[in-house]
Amino acid sequence: MQSRQIHGGLLARNTAFNFVGSLVPLAVALVVTPYMIRGLGLERFGVLSLAWAILWYSSYFDLGLTRATTKFTSQVIGKLQPEKIPAILWTSLGIQTLLGGIAAAGIYITTHFLVGRVLHIPMALSRESELAFYGIGATIPVFLAVGILSALLAGAHRFDLINAVKIPGNSLMFLFPALGVYLGYRLPGIVALMVLSRALMALVLLLMCWKIFPGLGSGPRMDKSITRPLLSFGGWVMVCNILIPILIYVDRFVIGAVLSIAAVAYYSVASEVVGRLQLVPGSVGSALFPAFSTFSVEDPQRLERLYARSLKTMLLLMVPAGLLLIVFAREALRLWVGTEFAVHSSQTLQVLAVGLVLNALGQMPTNLLDAVGRPDLRAKVFLMYVLPYLAALWFFVHRFGILGAAIAWTARSALELTLFLVVVSRHLRLPLFRLAENGMRKALGACGALAAVLLLLFPILRAGLFVQGLVVLSALVGFCAVTWRFVLDKSDRRSLRGAVGYDSSY
Repeated sequence: MQSRQIHGGLLARNTAFNFVGSLVPLAVALVVTPYMIRGLGLERFGVLSLAWAILWYSSYFDLGLTRATTKFTSQVIGKLQPEKIPAILWTSLGIQTLLGGIAAAGIYITTHFLVGRVLHIPMALSRESELAFYGIGATIPVFLAVGILSALLAGAHRFDLINAVKIPGNSLMFLFPALGVYLGYRLPGIVALMVLSRALMALVLLLMCWKIFPGLGSGPRMDKSITRPLLSFGGWVMVCNILIPILIYVDRFVIGAVLSIAAVAYYSVASEVVGRLQLVPGSVGSALFPAFSTFSVEDPQRLERLYARSLKTMLLLMVPAGLLLIVFAREALRLWVGTEFAVHSSQTLQVLAVGLVLNALGQMPTNLLDAVGRPDLRAKVFLMYVLPYLAALWFFVHRFGILGAAIAWTARSALELTLFLVVVSRHLRLPLFRLAENGMRKALGACGALAAVLLLLFPILRAGLFVQGLVVLSALVGFCAVTWRFVLDKSDRRSLRGAVGYDSSY
C-alpha cells in the first residue's frame, strides 16, 4: 500500500473518530446497566462486573505488543516497505495468542479457589460463576487479537475503520448481556454472548486488514528477526501498563485503609468524573501516536512542530473543561448524585479538575517518547516517583482526608508533566522555550483570561443557575472567538476545516 499523507485534517478526523468510538459504547453502558442490575440482581451483576473487569484489564498485560504493532507498522509504511507488514502482524498475533492462552489457563486454574475462597460468592451462584469465568478466560486470546488487528489499522491511520468496528463491537459487549437478561439467560449464557460479540469483532477487523494490506493474503508467517524488537519495545510498555493502573487506583485503597469505605465512595464519584474526561486526551493521543512514529524516522522537524501543536491543542481543549468542573462542581454533583455527595465531594472534584488538565498535557510527551522508541524513559519516570507518591498520598490522606488524596494526585500530575517535558527536551534536544512557539504563549494568555473571568466573576454572581449558565456560556463563546482569531494560525484553521472534508497540511 502507499504511504498515507499525514496532515492536520487527517489527525483532527482521527481524533473525532476516537472520541465518538469511546463515547458511544459508554453511553450504551450507562443506558443498559440499570436494566441489567434489575434483571440479574445485585449478586449476579456483581459477578458479571468482575468478568468485565478481568476482560478489560487483560489488555494491560499484552507485553506492550499493541502499541509496538502500531509503531512498527506506521514506520514501515512511511519507509514504503509494506512487504514487512505481514511479519509484524503474524508475529504479534502469534505471541498474543500464546499470552492469551497462558492467561486463560491461569483463570481456569484459579477460578475454583477465587469463587469459593476469595470472592465469597453464595453457594447457589458458585457453579454459575465458575462457568462464567471460564468463558471469560476463553475470550482473552480473542480480546488480545482484536487489539493487535486494531493496532495494525492504527499504524495506517485508518481510525475510521477501527471505530466503524469498535462502536458496534464494544456496544455489543453491553447490549448482548442485556439481550441475555431479556431472554432469561444465566451468567454462562450471557458470557457466551459476550464471547460471540468479541469473535465477530475480530473477524471483521481481520477482513478489513486483509483489504487494506493485500500482502496478508499470502498466509500467516512469523519472523523471528522482528520478535526481539517487538518484545524489547513492548516490554517497557508492559512495565508502564502494570504501573499505570496502580497509580490510577491506589488512592482509593489508601482512603479505604486510612478513612472509611464511605470516604472511598465520596472520592470515587469525583474521580470517575475526571476519569471519563480522559477520553479527550486519550482520543488525541491515539491519533497522534502513529503520526509521531512516522515522523520520527521521516521528518524530525515535522515531529517537533506536531509535538508543540499537540501541547497547545490539549491546553485549549482541557483548560475550559477543567474550569467548568471547578465552577459547577457542587451543582453538578448535587443534580447527579445528591446533596450529600455535593457537600463531601465538590472540593475534591475541583482539585482533581486541576490535575486533569496537567495529566492531559503530560500524555503528549509520553506518546512522543514511545513513538521515538524510548518507552524505557517513560517507565523509568514512573518507577522514579511511584514510591515517593505513595508516601505523599498516605500523608495527605491522613492529614486532609479525601481532599488530601486529590491534592496528592494533582501534585503527581504536575510532577509527571514537568519530568516528561524535561526528558523529551533532553532526549530530542528540544529546548523548552521552543514549545512557546506556534501560538503557545497566546494559548496560555487566552486560557488565563478565561480562568480569570470565570473564577473571579462567577463567585460574585448570586443569580440562579440559568443566569450563571448564560454567563459561563458567553465567556466560552468569547474564548472560542479569541482562540480562532488570535491563537490559531493558518495551519491550525486548515486542520479544523480538514476535519470536515477540506484539504489541510502542516
